[in-house]
Parts: sequence; C-alpha cells; structure tokens
Amino acid sequence: MARYFAVSTDAVHSIVRRHREELQTNGLTTLKGPDLHSFELVILTSSKDGAPESYPQGRAHLRLYTRRTVLNIAMLLRDSEVARRVRTYLLDAEESRPAVAVFDPRYDGIDRRVTDLESAMGEVGPVLRELGPVLTRMSHRLEAMDRRLDATNRGPRRDERPSLRRHPGRRGDQAGAATGSPSAAWQPAALTL
Repeated sequence: MARYFAVSTDAVHSIVRRHREELQTNGLTTLKGPDLHSFELVILTSSKDGAPESYPQGRAHLRLYTRRTVLNIAMLLRDSEVARRVRTYLLDAEESRPAVAVFDPRYDGIDRRVTDLESAMGEVGPVLRELGPVLTRMSHRLEAMDRRLDATNRGPRRDERPSLRRHPGRRGDQAGAATGSPSAAWQPAALTL
C-alpha cells in the first residue's frame, strides 16, 4: 500500500491506526493466527504448479485492502502525489457523471450489491478457518498416497524380491531331484516387506 502511494509505511500505519473503524467499515480486513495460516495455505496450494515461488516468510498479521479501502486511504493521505491524483480523479468522475444515471433503472441496486459484496469479504476469515483443517488433512492424505505410489513404482528392493531356495528335508526332495522336476525340490521363499 505504501509503495503504491509512494509514502512511508509509517504513514499508512498511522492512517490505519487513526481511522481503523472507518477503514474496516469500508472493507479493511486483518488476518491473524489461524485465519492467516489458512489464507497462506490456500494461496500456496493454489499457485501455478502447486509449489510456492519462494519460501513464505513468517508474519504476525496480514492486511487485506478492498478497492473501496484503497480509495478511502487516498482520501485520508495528505502528503502523497498519487493520493492527490486519485482524489482529483474521483472528483472529476463525480462531476462528469450525468445526473440522469442516478434515476436510471439499470443502475438501481448496484450500489447495494457492491456494498453487500464488500461486507461479505468480512466473512472470509471464518470460511478460511473452516477450510484450513480440511485442506491440511487432504494434503497429508495426498502425501501418503504419493509415498505409496513412489514405493510401488520403485518395485521391491533386491533384498525383498522372492528367491528360489532349496528346502531340504521335505518329502519328495529325493524324488524331485531324481525325476528332474524343479517343483518338488525348489520352493519360492516367502516375500517379506
């Protein structure tokens, strides 16, 4: 956020600290503890090929900003050229908007739906908290299946392969040797895993 507005992180932290209630009303969400862990787990498992690009760095919390929150911060920042341009853009857009559009039935309810959508973002934390353990169990099961599949593809190790060995003292050893029948004289050893 600070990089976008070309200000120090302290400036953004100060805005959030002073106007937290207003920003939360406009969609600011802070993930901590299990919510953060679940969010990171979902993000890491949904990357392009399933592997993160880099090892995730530990953090105590993560702030998620909606578009409305970003615009709200732009209105509250004083010493940012980017924030000033955003405010100018918003004022210009308001000024150039035709007054008839307010009464146009096509736009009826859009503001309400956008507000409902943004308020639903507040429900992300509990959903991720419920989803986290399920994804963890699935991950463990997939890893176990992977190990079993690898073991199956490798086949038995040399010391695990069945071998033929002579079992002296069994009935028919003499007869099998005399007749040349290998079935009587040689028995496969038991396969041990």
